[in-house]
Amino acid sequence: MKEENERQFHKVIPEIKSGMVFFTFCFLLAPVLHSLLSSVSTDSIYAMCTFFLLVYWTCFDYKTHWKGHPRKPGSNTISLSSALLAALCLASRLPDPYHTFALLSTAVTLLALWPALTRRFRNNGGDGAQICLTILSGSTILLTAWPIVYSGVSFEYRCIFLCALITSTLCINFVGPCYLLRMQKIKRTIHGPWDEAVIE
Repeated sequence: MKEENERQFHKVIPEIKSGMVFFTFCFLLAPVLHSLLSSVSTDSIYAMCTFFLLVYWTCFDYKTHWKGHPRKPGSNTISLSSALLAALCLASRLPDPYHTFALLSTAVTLLALWPALTRRFRNNGGDGAQICLTILSGSTILLTAWPIVYSGVSFEYRCIFLCALITSTLCINFVGPCYLLRMQKIKRTIHGPWDEAVIE
């Protein structure tokens, strides 16, 4: 038991070192990254950010996040680079380097580490772990969005927003996949002799 714990501890040490190196360099380079795009207009920054996020969503390797599909090294390079460039564009409009460091650290955590964590949950934990992770993600989003909406908005609009958020979360995470799985049962594949195309 002790040897197994030591083995697991030695597996974690390189990950901790990588994280410390990243956060140290990000903190040291935050003033440079903060002023990197200061001469670019705000409209151009927002346009570039939108473009980079679209590239991220388009090029993201969704297939390797499911069981049975091995992860290929470098499969998410374009998408991750685009997402970090979008975060860098937004960071250039923040008030000081500390905010830049916080935004870039959050971006790396959400865009690089979170997909790896969810993939590990899916592969090792099965369906129960996936459901727990979905509920945890939805609860976190609700708790995060509530203070944003809470300030300066009437109670009726807050209730409407909360209902819409809960409904969309349930539909996207539960109703849609259940409907898709039920539709798979009635899916038919047409087999048969096909007439060859004849060029006239």
